Amino acid sequence: ILKVAHFFQKAARLFIAAAAGVCDIEEKARRTAEEWDRDRLYHLLDEEHALSGFREWEKPMLSYLKPQAILGVIGCGAGREILALDRLNDTADGVDMAPRTIDAAKINLARARAKGSAYCADIFHFRFPREVYDGFIFSWQTYGAIPSSGRRIAILKGLRRQLADEGCVILADETRLGRGTRLERLASAVGRWTGNAFPPDAGDLFSAQLAFRHLFKREEIENESRTAGYKIEACLQEGRKIIAVLKKAEHYKEHVKPGG
Repeated sequence: ILKVAHFFQKAARLFIAAAAGVCDIEEKARRTAEEWDRDRLYHLLDEEHALSGFREWEKPMLSYLKPQAILGVIGCGAGREILALDRLNDTADGVDMAPRTIDAAKINLARARAKGSAYCADIFHFRFPREVYDGFIFSWQTYGAIPSSGRRIAILKGLRRQLADEGCVILADETRLGRGTRLERLASAVGRWTGNAFPPDAGDLFSAQLAFRHLFKREEIENESRTAGYKIEACLQEGRKIIAVLKKAEHYKEHVKPGG
């Protein structure tokens, strides 16, 4: 019976990898938001969690933010970072694409009488409400929850247009080793074979519900940042946790396609 169970487990993983290969980019984003709402709702309205502030390993990023800054938080969840920044006398607007998560954030912000706002949207389709921000923070693992390198680069470019000249973008995510598992390579091969415009890359992981997550190599973050018009101001690493601080690169000229 155990051998049969193991066989079906392996078969299930193969089918998940194949399904990930044909899943389009909007579906990946939608399923990721749904899994967040479904599986992590238990702590969203927990006041202790909302007020827990920045974790110890996250705190070094704060030294790169100017006092009384206007900030944008991508993947703000239930408002943990927004509330922590508010207590530092900063003002933060947050965005997250999980609806119930944002409902919780609005309750938590109102409860704390915090400045700033929380919006429900996919960051790829969202523009922050203020013209200029002193910085943007991608909450822990949020940058890696954005499917495809091209989409991540496009988002960084969009943020650059609203970023103050001396401002910064901060990414907090997780690194990986190696060139990816056999299942990751299978998903990528199926995607290319079926003509998926955004086939999975090495480092792309999928849950049984096809919720998406990407684990980075450090050079991936560097290459995506450079392509989007940034330079790496600092790269802080603790184990597999990584914080990248990006500043606008000088003499960068964004290529604009004719007619858009």
